[in-house]
Formats: sequence, structure tokens, C-alpha cells
Amino acid sequence: MTKGGDIMKEQRLARYLNSVGKGCFVEYFDLFQDKLISNKDIAEQIYNEKGYTMNACISRTGHARMIIREGGAKDALKLIIDSSRIDISKIAEARRLLQALT
Repeated sequence: MTKGGDIMKEQRLARYLNSVGKGCFVEYFDLFQDKLISNKDIAEQIYNEKGYTMNACISRTGHARMIIREGGAKDALKLIIDSSRIDISKIAEARRLLQALT
């Protein structure tokens, strides 16, 4: 995981990832990392598909993009893979995404 001087500190990464939701981070990872898609468009897609409040969707999108922008995507995916509280299919997808990043 992260070391002392790395881009994102572990506690901050965990807090942001919890704000997004581990499953949401994996499910929408490709959208979150696509710089050509606006935050608003991603938030609206999550809103339409998941039924969270729009404010929650905006928050999830902002936090996910911050994780990616600050270089924490690999560490976030590792946290998800190591999580015991997430669906096995999401863990498998997180493994696939991590492998694609390395």
C-alpha cells in the first residue's frame, strides 16, 4: 500500500473510497477515469441506474475522480480486493482493473 511520502495517505484514501463506495468505484471505474466525460454526466448516469440522491452521486463522482487524479487508483483497487464486505464479482472486476493498470 502507500508509504509515508506517497501521493495519497492511507486514511485519506480509505475515507474517499468509503465516500464513493467500493462497489460503485469498481462498477463506474472506466467512467471515473475518462477525462472526456463530465462529472455531471457521470453523476446523472449513477443517479439513473442506482437511484441515489443527485447530491450523493455528485459526491461519489468527485471523490472517485480525486482518488484517480491523485494517483490512488491502484491502492484503492487493492483495498477493494482485500475487502471482506464486497461482492465476489466486484472483487474479480477490481482484480481485472488493477491488472489492466499495471
